Amino acid sequence: MTTIEPVRQARRPLRRLIVAVLVVTVLYVVAVAGNLALVVGPAAQRMRAETQPVLTVYRALIDRAEALDAASQAALQLVAESEVADTAARAALRRELRARGELVRPQELARVSPAMQALLGRAADQASAFENRLAEVVALLDLGRAGEASLRLSEAGALRDQFSRTLAQTERLGLTDLLRREELLARELRRAAAAATAGLLAGLVLLAAALVVLWRRLAVPLGELDAALSRVAQGELETQLPVHRDDEMGRLSMQFNEMTRVLHARAETQGRFAAAGQLVADVAHEVNNPLMAIGALTDQHLGDQALPRELRADLELIRRQARRAGQLLQGLLRFVRSSEPHVGPVDVNAVLQHAVELVAYQFGVEEITLDWQLDGRLPAATGDAGRLEQVFVNLLSNAVQAMRAVPPPRRLVIGSRRHEGRVLVSVSDSGPGVAPGMRDRLFRPFATSKGAAGTGLGLYISRKIVRDLGGDLWHEPAAPGARFVVALPVAEGAPVPGPERPAAAPVPDARARPLAGLRVLVIDDEDAVRRPLVRFLTRRGAVVREAANGRDGLAALATEVPDALLVDLRMPVMSGLELFQRLATTWPECTGRVVFLSGDISLAVREQLPVPPERLLLKPVDLATVELALQGVATARSGDGVSGS
Repeated sequence: MTTIEPVRQARRPLRRLIVAVLVVTVLYVVAVAGNLALVVGPAAQRMRAETQPVLTVYRALIDRAEALDAASQAALQLVAESEVADTAARAALRRELRARGELVRPQELARVSPAMQALLGRAADQASAFENRLAEVVALLDLGRAGEASLRLSEAGALRDQFSRTLAQTERLGLTDLLRREELLARELRRAAAAATAGLLAGLVLLAAALVVLWRRLAVPLGELDAALSRVAQGELETQLPVHRDDEMGRLSMQFNEMTRVLHARAETQGRFAAAGQLVADVAHEVNNPLMAIGALTDQHLGDQALPRELRADLELIRRQARRAGQLLQGLLRFVRSSEPHVGPVDVNAVLQHAVELVAYQFGVEEITLDWQLDGRLPAATGDAGRLEQVFVNLLSNAVQAMRAVPPPRRLVIGSRRHEGRVLVSVSDSGPGVAPGMRDRLFRPFATSKGAAGTGLGLYISRKIVRDLGGDLWHEPAAPGARFVVALPVAEGAPVPGPERPAAAPVPDARARPLAGLRVLVIDDEDAVRRPLVRFLTRRGAVVREAANGRDGLAALATEVPDALLVDLRMPVMSGLELFQRLATTWPECTGRVVFLSGDISLAVREQLPVPPERLLLKPVDLATVELALQGVATARSGDGVSGS
């Protein structure tokens, strides 16, 4: 078995491509933001620094113009009321005129353009001349020369008009300069916008190219993988993916191809296993019939009280061996045939003993000594007996195979105990142990050290079964060898199972006739089974007829309806189940009189026969058990008020 190797980490071109796309995207965003910050920001700062002095000067001019207007109005009122000597108003106007300072401070004047500096100088001279005329007006009024004061006021008005015109020119010059600077800023903004647009277009082109590359490197392989997975889900396990390049997606495709190759090989192996299981079931059925015949013949002879002691001992040995062979066959059938899961209290020790019976034939050949270390008071565990038997058989088989690598003597230890609310089962061998490189992969699917002889699924499936039952399975190093431990939850409230003791097969008394007068129809295609049964039942007092298949049985029923039917489940022409279905339609009262015989326990379980469990007898079966089942039919009919004769 070739296990799938982990992904190599040496080359990562796809990851580098994704990182490169992310880096380029970040650089692009930084470049656009940097361009706006480096181009527009300084221009805006420069415009603000250059326009701020102009605005400051302009506000100073507006304030001086408003002050001059107020002073002009006050002087005009004083001239108009010159006959009334308002010395207080004159003093106030005189103080106001003296308080006027410079029109614009020199440091502010130095920060404006030369043209505006010239206009501001002219405006300052005109404002000073205007204020001087108003001061003369006040002085003339103090001297009582109102006529001259009125003339000076007219001259001051002319100067005020000149100042206003100069102020208007300054305003137009400032607005023109402001517009020019706004145009410069707008030009910088257009240049930045053009650069940003070009960058955006370039980014879109790069993004489109990156998306195309990523589409080819990611979306196309992922689409192929999705389609391939759909085909695998539909059962096409031989599906393979094309490997386009040696990157992460290429390695993913290679691993997918390896996975489907392994799955396809395992499916073929499992198919052979299924065919082998069916073959085992067929062979078991064919072997159980001769075992049934052997058991029936020995039971008949053992019922003879005059049988010599030595011959009786030989016949009892033959019967015991036939029963043992039958039990082994039934255990083998349980193992190779799946059944519906049934979770409940399980006697773990008993399941262990059944599992050992299936592999015990190897112990003598391989010179393996079995050491039982079972807890006789072990509580029942919660589990499924059939699935746990599969787990234990797998662990035992692995242990036997592992010990073949070491020379005898070989030792296999099977133990059970209770620990902290769990039932622990351990299987320890004296083999070479698990290689260090395999310990981390023991429970992974398809991991095996057995080469082509191993499936790599045994331990994986075993641990999954145990975990589905609420337990766990793990490996522990041992010296020497290996130890595997199964932990299962204790079935609280369930009685403690007692030790299994095989019941001694009863030997019918040849002189008794417990079936006297009971009409029995025996239907079985095997002469070696049917005829001993007929002879035995006849000796026990029954009125017996026989048929070789279901169709002949129906013909016999047409002439006389029996009190009980002993029917083989698996027959040619018409099976026992088909016969039962015909009975339910034609003779429904006979369905409660049927006792089935079957050499295949899995077939009996699968068909879900509509009869009580005590009326399904598994070959090879003791004649006394057959007699008890027929007596049960007769008793049930008597309880219903129906005569058996």
